[in-house]
Amino acid sequence: MRTSRFRIRRHPPDRARQSDSDSTTQPYQATETITVILFELDRLGDVLSAAVDEASVEINEVAFTFQTATQRELQRKAVADAVVAA
Repeated sequence: MRTSRFRIRRHPPDRARQSDSDSTTQPYQATETITVILFELDRLGDVLSAAVDEASVEINEVAFTFQTATQRELQRKAVADAVVAA
């Protein structure tokens, strides 16, 4: 697991957000993008649950990709299948 992006943004004074837990304003917003590499996809639920429950984070997006070698093999097979189908 690693942080691949971290951003702090200041809201303009007239657009500062109200805190969900009290009436104080939140003039800043922090966003962190974390990359997690899993080789056992069945552990995904546990990882997401731990992030939400233990780290108190909000998950806005989950994206999937393949390792480079797997991606190349799938592309090669797709091209071969397209040639056969053509």
